[in-house]
Amino acid sequence: MSLLARFRLEQAARHNRHEGTPPRSRSRSPSPACSHASGLYFPSSPNSPHAPDSPGYPPAQSRRQECSASSENLEAECQLKRKKRFVVDPCRENQLDDDAMDQFAALDVPQMLIVLNGKLLALECERICDEALTFIHSRGFKGILNDRLRTCLLSPNLSKYVDGLPEHLWGFIKRNPGVFKLPAKALEDPELSIIVDSLIKEVLTSQRSQIKIKLASSVNKQQHISQLARALAQKDFIDVTTGQWARIAFLRQNFLLFMKLVTESTARRMRSSNLEPEQDDDDRDSLDSGNNNRAAARHGREERFWIDSQFWEFIDTLLDELRSELEGHPPELRTKEWEKNFTEVLQSDLQMFPASDRTSCLRASDGHNIVDWQRSLHQELVWL
Repeated sequence: MSLLARFRLEQAARHNRHEGTPPRSRSRSPSPACSHASGLYFPSSPNSPHAPDSPGYPPAQSRRQECSASSENLEAECQLKRKKRFVVDPCRENQLDDDAMDQFAALDVPQMLIVLNGKLLALECERICDEALTFIHSRGFKGILNDRLRTCLLSPNLSKYVDGLPEHLWGFIKRNPGVFKLPAKALEDPELSIIVDSLIKEVLTSQRSQIKIKLASSVNKQQHISQLARALAQKDFIDVTTGQWARIAFLRQNFLLFMKLVTESTARRMRSSNLEPEQDDDDRDSLDSGNNNRAAARHGREERFWIDSQFWEFIDTLLDELRSELEGHPPELRTKEWEKNFTEVLQSDLQMFPASDRTSCLRASDGHNIVDWQRSLHQELVWL
C-alpha cells in the first residue's frame, strides 16, 4: 500500500470516530439543576475561581480592603519618614534640635495650616506689643506726656493736684487714648499699663516741681501774671485763658502764704529745740504735738508743721476747705461763689505784681481757639 493510500485511510478513520462521539460539556462541574435532578451534588474545589464564598474563608472584597489599608499605612509611614527628613534642615538653620519639629511633621496639611495661623497670630501680637513698648519708652511719647500733663496741671477746673489725680488721669486716658497718642495695646496689656502708669506719676512729679520753681522765680522777678502763665505753658499751641490766669494766681498767692507757714513752722521747731535741747527725736515729736494741741485750743483750729516739700498737699487742703464752705449752697450759687473766690485772688495778684511795661504783657485767650485735647482735659478732669 502506498503512503498516500495509507494517509487517506487514516484520515477517513479519524473522521468516522469524530462523528460517532457525543459532544463533551464545556463546564467541568455539573450545574445545580443537573445535580439536583440526579440527586447528587459535587462541591467545587475551594481553589476553583468559580467557587462560592465559604464561611471558612474571608470574602474576596474584604481581602482587597485589608490589602488596600495595609498599603495606605505603609505609604503614610513612608511619607512621615520623608517629612521628618525634610524638617531636619530648617531645624539646623534655626539652631534647633533635629527632632524639634517631629510633632509638627506628624500633622496632616489642614492641621499644619491651623497651627501655622495660630503661630502667626501670636507673632503679630508680640510684634504689636514690642512696637507699643518701644513707643512708650521713646522721647516722642515722653514729650507728649509732658505737654498733656502740664496742661492738666494748669487746668482752671482741676479738682486736686496730688490726691486722686493719677487714677482719674488713667481713667481719662482710657476714654480718650488719642489725646495721649497711646497705642491700644498699651491699654489692653497689664504689663504695659503698669509702665504707662509709672511714667504718668513720674512726669506729674516732675511737672509739679517745675511749676513750683517757676512760681518762686516769678515772685523774685516780680513778673506779671501773663508772663508767668506763658512761662508755665511753654508751648505756643497751648492757649492760656483768663480762667487759667485766675488758677495760676491762686497758686502764686498761696505759694507766698505757704512759704510763710513753712518759716513759722521752722521757727516753732527751733523754739521747741531750744526749750528741750537734750530730748531725743521722739520727745521732740511729742512736744511738737503738745504745742500743736495747745495752739489748736487757743485758735480753735488745727495747726501743723509744714515743710517745703508739702506745697501741693497744702494746695489740695485749701481746695477741700473751699469746697466745704460751699457745701450748703445751691449748685448755681456754689458755682458763682467758687468763681468769685478765684477772681478776687486774680485781682489781688494783679495789684501785687503789676505790669512794668504794657508792651511786654500778653492778653489772655478768649478760649475759642483752644485745641480739642486741651478742652477735653479742662472739662473732664473734674471729679469733686
